[in-house]
Parts: sequence; C-alpha cells; structure tokens
Amino acid sequence: MDPADASLTQTSTGGAVGLDDATLGPADAPADADALPTRLGRYHVLERIGAGGMGVVLAAYDPDLDRKVAVKLLREGRAPLDSPVRLLREAQALARLSHPNVVQIYDAGVVDGQVFIAMEFVRGQDLRTWLKGQKRSPAEIVRVFLDAGRGLAAAHDAGLVHRDIKPDNLLIGVDGRARVADFGLAREGEPRTVDDGEAPAREGPLALTVTGVGALLGTPAYMSPEQHLGQTVDARSDQFSYCVALWEALYGRRPFAGETPLDTAEAVLAGRIREPSETAAPRRFAEVLRRGLARRPDERWPSMHALLAALARDPRRARRTWLGAGVLAAAIGATAFALISRDPEAGVCNGAAEELAGAWGEDRRSAVAEALQNARDPDVPARALAGLDRYAATWQQAHRDACLDHHRGEQSAVVLDARMRCLAGRRAALGSAATVLAEGGDQDAAQVVARLPAIVRCSDVESVLAVAPPPEDPAHAHIAAQIEARLSDARARHHAGDLAQAMARAREAIEAARSAALEGPLAEALLVLGQAAMTAREWKVAREALTEAGPLALTVRRDEVAAEALARAFYIAGVHDGKHDTARAALQIAEAVARRLPEPHEALARVINNRGVIALVERDREAAHRDFVLALDTLQRAPVVDAIDLAFYRNNAAVSDPDPVVRSETLKAATEALEATLGRNHRLVLELRMSQAHYDPDPAVGARVLAATCPRLASSYSEDSNACALCFYVQGQHEHHLGRQADAVASFAAALACLDRGATTKGGAALSAVLRSKVAAFMALLDDLPADAIAHAESARASMWPYRHLPHAAAELPELDLVRGRALAALGRTDEARAALAQAADELTRTVDSELRTLPRLLLAATRDALTALSPAADVP
Repeated sequence: MDPADASLTQTSTGGAVGLDDATLGPADAPADADALPTRLGRYHVLERIGAGGMGVVLAAYDPDLDRKVAVKLLREGRAPLDSPVRLLREAQALARLSHPNVVQIYDAGVVDGQVFIAMEFVRGQDLRTWLKGQKRSPAEIVRVFLDAGRGLAAAHDAGLVHRDIKPDNLLIGVDGRARVADFGLAREGEPRTVDDGEAPAREGPLALTVTGVGALLGTPAYMSPEQHLGQTVDARSDQFSYCVALWEALYGRRPFAGETPLDTAEAVLAGRIREPSETAAPRRFAEVLRRGLARRPDERWPSMHALLAALARDPRRARRTWLGAGVLAAAIGATAFALISRDPEAGVCNGAAEELAGAWGEDRRSAVAEALQNARDPDVPARALAGLDRYAATWQQAHRDACLDHHRGEQSAVVLDARMRCLAGRRAALGSAATVLAEGGDQDAAQVVARLPAIVRCSDVESVLAVAPPPEDPAHAHIAAQIEARLSDARARHHAGDLAQAMARAREAIEAARSAALEGPLAEALLVLGQAAMTAREWKVAREALTEAGPLALTVRRDEVAAEALARAFYIAGVHDGKHDTARAALQIAEAVARRLPEPHEALARVINNRGVIALVERDREAAHRDFVLALDTLQRAPVVDAIDLAFYRNNAAVSDPDPVVRSETLKAATEALEATLGRNHRLVLELRMSQAHYDPDPAVGARVLAATCPRLASSYSEDSNACALCFYVQGQHEHHLGRQADAVASFAAALACLDRGATTKGGAALSAVLRSKVAAFMALLDDLPADAIAHAESARASMWPYRHLPHAAAELPELDLVRGRALAALGRTDEARAALAQAADELTRTVDSELRTLPRLLLAATRDALTALSPAADVP
C-alpha cells in the first residue's frame, strides 16, 4: 500500500482523529516526534496536534497570509515507491478541488526530503465525537451528512475518489459546516497480513490492522465489497461507505453485523443488511440507504447527487380519502389537522419545480438536446445536459431550503426575499443558457454550463443582503428586470462564444439603464460589455466601458461590480496600454474595494493576478511569480471557485515557476482538471496543452505535445484562425531547431492554412496580419529566398513596433531580427546582418531572463550560432 497518510485530521483542541474507532494515543507517535522543525518553508511550526505511522500533523502559522494552518509532515522511507514528486502530485490533485464541504489543501512542498502539505485548519471536531457529544436529532444528522455528501459529490465530479469515508474523516467546524477530510490522498496498494501479536502498523487512510493471519488492512466496517475483494474502486465505493456511516449515525449501529472485522467483511460480501434499530429516525432513510449499500456497484445510486436528492426528498404528504360530497367537513378538518400536527412541513415549500419549469422544463430540455446533437465534440451533449440537470436540481433544493428556513422561523422575511432574488437570478441564468444552446450553431455548450453562477452563494446570508434590492418604484423595477434579462442573455452568449451578440445585448441594457437613470444596472451593464469586449480583443470598447463602470459602481455602492471593473481596467492600462503608473494607482483602489466585500477572495485574487501580469510586463518574473502563487492561494480560499478560472490561475503560477519539475507537474494538473470540467477537446483545454508545450524545457517534448494538439485545435475550432496558426507556428519553430526541416515547413504551411480562414474579431485581424508575415518570413528563409524573408520580416516588424511595450511583442520582435540577420548574411550584407543579430541577441537575452518559455531560448541559441559564423566568439553576446 502506498504511504500517502491522509488519515490524520485536526480539531479545535489540537487532538488528532485516529485511523479507526480508537483515537491515536501518545504511544503510537513516531519515535522522532519530539524532533520537530521550527520552520517548514514559510510556515512557523506552533505545535504537534496529531501523529501516525506516516508522520505528524502540526499546527503552523503562515506569515504571508496571516493565518493558522494545519501542516501534515510525511515521514521518509515508508515505502520505496513514493517520491516527493509523486506525493506532491497527489496534493496538487486534491488542491484543484475547492468546495466549502471539503477540507482545502493550500500548499505542498519538500523540506529536507520530507513532503509537507499545508491545509485548512478546522476548528471543530470529527463526526464521531460530534455524535457522542449530545443526542442529535435525525434532522440534524441528515443535514450534516448532506453537507458532507455535497463535498464528496463535488470531489467525484472532479474525478477524485476518497476510499475511506467514515465518521473520523468527516469534520464539523465550529461554524456548523461539515467537511470531508483527507480526500484524494488515499491510493490502492498491496494488502498485507500480520501475525497474531504483531504491533499494528498504520499504513494510511485505509489502514486498520486486524489481528489474524491473512487479514486485510483497511477499515472493514465501512469498506465496500470491492474494497474487501481488492478490486478497483470508484465513486460508488465512496457512496457505499457514506451509507454505512449515515446508517450508523441514524440507527445507532452499522448495517452489517460482525464481532470481528472478518465477520463484518463476510456480512458485507453476502449483502446481509440487518434491520434498523427502533430509534426516532424515520425508516424511510433506511430504504434510501439500502440502495447505496447494494453489493454490486451498478445497483447503487448512479451518483452521490442522486443519493443526496433522495435523502433530501420528504415523501410524507397528507393522504386524504375523499368519499364523495357527503363527507363531513369536520371530519376532513380533523384529519387534516392530525396530519399537519405530525408533519408541520407537509404541503409547504413544494413549488420550486413549477417555478423552474419556464427556464428548464421538458420542452426546453428536449430543444437543447436536439440542438446539441450537431456538436462537434460527441461528448458535449451528455456532459452539457447532465450539468444543466444538476444545476436545476440544486436550484430546486436551494429554493426549498430558503422557504423552509423562513417557515421554521430561522430566517426573516428580509433574508428570504434576498435569497429568493438571488435564486431568481440563477433561474434566469439557466433559462438564458437553455435559450442560447437551443439555438444551435457553434455554441460553446461546455463553457456555458460550467460558467453558470453558483447557486450555493444564494444561501450566504451576508452576501445576498449585500446585493442592492430592486428599485421601489414599480416602473423602474420593471425596467431593471428587463435590463437584467438582457444581461443574463449577454453573459450566456459571451460564454457560448457569440461575442458580437453578447456585446449587442449589453449595449441594449446600457441604453435602457441610461434612459431610466438607473445607475446600478448601468454599472453592471458596462461591466458585462467590458468583459465581452476584452474577450473579443476590442480594447477601445473595453477600456471605455470599464473606465466608466468602476467609478459609477463605487458611487452607487455596487462593490462587487466596482472591484471587477477596476481590476479589468488597470489590466488594460498596465498590460495593453503600457501605462504602468496609472495601473498601479488604480490597483490600490481595486484591492481596497475587493477587501471590503463580504466574500473577498475571488475579487482579491483577480486583483493580485493582474498585478502579477503587470510585473511580468515589467520583466520582474520573481515578483510576478509571487503574485501568481498568492492569487492562486487566495482564489482557492473562496467558498465557490470557478473551475475555469482556477485552471488558468494555476497556469500562471506554473509558467512563472523556476523549477521545471514543479512547472511541468502543475501545468499537467491544471490541464487535467480543466479537461474534467470541459472535456478533452475543448478550446481552453487545448490552449493549456499548448502552454505545456511552450514551457517544457525539452523542445522534443514540446514538439510532440504540439503535434497532438494543433490538428485538434484546427479541426475542432476552425474559426479561431489565430490560435490555430500560433500553435502550428510554434510547432514549426520547435521542429526547425530540432533539425527536422521538412516537418518545420509542413507546420508553417499549416499555420498559413489556418490564417487563410480569416480572423473572427476586429482585434484578431491585426494579429493575423503579423502572424502571416512572420510565418512567411521563416518559410522564405527555409526555402533559400532571403530577399523575400527580409520583406516579410520587415512587414511584420512594422506592424508589431507600435506594440513593443507588450510582452508578446517584445518577445516576437527579436524573432524577426533573427530572420533579417540570417537573410542579410545569406545576401552577403555582413555588417547589416551582424547588427540585426546582435540586436536580436540582446533582446532575447532579456526575454530569457524574464520568462521561461522554451522558444526564446532556442532562438537565442540560433542567434548566437549565426553571430559566431560572422564574428569571433568573443564578440558574441
């Protein structure tokens, strides 16, 4: 069994939750427990809060982010198959999951050969302790398990399997929120046996040693049949363990009887589920759990989402027998009263499905399903429909929860109204997504679904109360609703890739808001226009919209709108316009606004990330990397994290990391996570694969990745001519520097074929012209046409020169100088060639010092070789 010990969790008192029913005591601590480091990387160690065979869990302080964390320090030498890189990869896999019901991984590293993992410090207790602390009602127990189940379901959606769900690995924070702990670090391994009397060895989250020869390691009471048999496990194994734990919590004993672990395993494998004990817990839960405890995985619930929906559904309803018109009203009333007395929530809060039908009903679903049949990626229809169904089911549950919280007197009418307004916005977003997708065409269905606004935020009282209510005047309220409908449509079209229509809808909303003098909706409409214009690279439109949106949103106290508008505006100023001082002044305001939001992490991460981009423009890669890492960490602290944003924040942190191993592993993890969300052929996934190729230090690896990626990009996204051309161009450069000239020419020709399709946006036309000239210049050089190569290079240089302050332009200009220098040398114009090559070498040296792409390094080596052929070695920079 692999030694990634994910078995220890933290509590408010610093006690460790053990591997099995018995808490791990001091006698089980590792021999070197007292020799703890005072520092682990940037973390200051405070105290030991748990220990196990695989290492210790420490409380520590993170000075950079001023917070307390739990740090798991894994011991060396527990299994020869585990390297630091492998363990770090596991931590990275878990870190890609950010959910309020999963203990969050913040960081991982290696100190003196030992891997450490920094994670959220949970003040609270494990579920077993929580259950023993006082008598819990069935409603309380189910609520806690539903929370934990949502975390488990989110992890399954991300492709992670826990393998050791049990009460000890479920934490209840002092905030009442349940979290799944130690997720994803458990892995399958070889079973072992121990002799009678042998000291139990702890081997990780599945490790509960039994005292008989031939006994399996694991937690038998909660293990699925396939785990007992040593077969492959998946999400349905977690479902089985979850149902065992919930059955135990509700009925006071586990569903499978056994005096010993072997007896328990026999009962599990035979499917002998005993009847639930006579408790106050309704037996209806047992019927739901029985399915999750089925011996065969395919007989269980199809997913955790389905299981949770069944647990949350209350089938009790008033049953009345109508005997005809002669039935006495008094008898009817008495019967109704008796039923309501037994179930005060029967008949209330059941209207969610009807309210949602207009946005997502059978007719709409059928229309979307039919339109998606023509999707270029065959995986899209099932993925998109499943995502929309999940969203609809989550919306209905959230609607019912909000209603019941008010019905029980737990929340005021003001809070109910705010939550319902939030849910109305989510319903509109779902309706807009369905409308756009039902139109067919080349819609980006995967991104439309992935970008739907999180419903869980509608349960955050502080956040929903911070949102400005609609105008009190009915006429203005009606106009505001119309504006929001247009903006909902604009957002859906933006995510679908229909940028022209997205901008048109946003402009309609702006005009309506100006006419009605509604400043709040106007600020939001300007932000939506700015977002779409940035994607379309229409910088003038974006600049004007965002410059107006930020101050206006501040004036009307729409802080969330202001924070994003300001962050985007200073990005344009600092990165596109080259006005670094202006950008830094605006940056401070954007950061201040972000920090005062009820939930600041997402907005603050955007500010920090954009600050890092400006540092990169200024060629301060170390500062950029610090900001990118901090932005990623900040984003992951948000209760809800957009999976697409998370992937690209990871990309930024990776491509600025000086460690090639970390860079490669992080880029791989980011790509795999995004692929799980959008599918393997999605354009954004392919762009991340291009990033992997651009930053791999081995040009042969880069060429191989690009050879697999560029044709997929060309066939799946033929309209994105620039991305396609750039992919083939970089592939051609890699092939050229590897000495494979025929392959290089073929790649350059493929790049020109992409450009022949034409640009799709105004901002893309200029880039297309530059790319065409640059590709043509290199092809002419390879075809021994130096005069043509010079003409094409000078044309591209003239187009790029006004943008020389931008990172990509600064990096591309020396490529053109290299072409000119080699072509001039071929024409015998040695002095001119030497000057062009020296200029290229100077600029490429600065580029290599400030960024980590492989191509500039290849170009610099080629430039130096060309200079050496013209000059003495001492003169080569």
